[in-house]
Amino acid sequence: MSLGAAISALSLVATLMGQNPLTAMNGSPPAQNFCDYCHLHLKSTFNGSLSPYCSRTCADSAGALNVKGPSTQITPQVGLCSVCGVKPKYCDGNTTYNFCGRTCAGKASQVSQPKPVVAPIKPVVTGASRLCAVSGCMRPAYRDASKGIHGRFCSKAHKKLADESCIICMKNPPKMGVFCSKACSSAAEQKAPAIIEIPEGHDQFKSVADQFKASWRSGTCPPVRKVYKVITTAAALKSYETYRSMIEAKGRFQAMGRPEGNQNRRWHGTKRQCTLGDPGNVTFCSSTTCALCNIIKTSFSMKFCARGSFGMGIYTSSTSSKSNGYSANVAPSKYKAMLLNKVVVGKGYKLTSVNPALRAPPAGYDSVLAELGAGADELVVFSDDAIRPYYLVIYEP
Repeated sequence: MSLGAAISALSLVATLMGQNPLTAMNGSPPAQNFCDYCHLHLKSTFNGSLSPYCSRTCADSAGALNVKGPSTQITPQVGLCSVCGVKPKYCDGNTTYNFCGRTCAGKASQVSQPKPVVAPIKPVVTGASRLCAVSGCMRPAYRDASKGIHGRFCSKAHKKLADESCIICMKNPPKMGVFCSKACSSAAEQKAPAIIEIPEGHDQFKSVADQFKASWRSGTCPPVRKVYKVITTAAALKSYETYRSMIEAKGRFQAMGRPEGNQNRRWHGTKRQCTLGDPGNVTFCSSTTCALCNIIKTSFSMKFCARGSFGMGIYTSSTSSKSNGYSANVAPSKYKAMLLNKVVVGKGYKLTSVNPALRAPPAGYDSVLAELGAGADELVVFSDDAIRPYYLVIYEP
């Protein structure tokens, strides 16, 4: 850049901030009587005292855009980024944002909010705007002003793009469930334990919601509102896969056209102390008695199992309406939560009558299948490594 161009750029920035260009170049501070927000107009007087702002508009705008943390306050300035104070604010042609780019927007978000269990895929700007979740898009996400609810995307076109893309990078079509590559799968594992929302139009959302609906056997099936991918720690996933391989080697289920280890997806309803999974909440609670959060964080454990009709084990069902009976809220919520899990069934022993004395499947079997009638089927496994939470489903009863 030539010297003349550099001076012109500096002059423009200085003018936007209410400074004399020559004063800005020699390093002197701006005039003290200019508005603290727009730096363009003189401060006004209120009840005999000098206000920091030129008008109610600037005062309201400053209050709406300030990002306050425990001991930090970032005051917006026209022209330069409110975080770094070096680069110009980003403008999409119609709107000028408070930050120069995603990096600074992310820093502001970290100041204003506690670190979530799942970091947003893209930085979220508190206050007036959120950025579209599609990678590379700097436009604000849609916001329903009447309800005060933010969407995740700026347009239907970008929502469609997200519905057809990996839930981590939101660029490439998924090839590994909800991920496009090992790199994105590894990036998700680094957040573990965590939950990541799956867009409503995504194939995996439809797969889970369809299974929920198809397996509901009692009355009208309630609508599924949210589906989250449960991100399990690498260690927990490895121990599950080791167990599955062991059961497969023993039963050779793949040779019979079944999944490895005769793996199935089964429902589990449990107690939720908090509102994890409700719209906008992906943060685990700290309660030691919140079964939902603890199962997602550390998976299932035999030591917390109570004796049921078919022994002391971990219970799931192929019927969502059956598991709904065990789904319970402690905190008030209009939604209920249910887990869809990966379960290594192996060779199942069928029971048609109760047997609460069981502490393990009969010799030669890997699980117990209880079939007492329509809508009452249950699968019981007796090993921590035979099951892992896979999806969290939020529905409206």
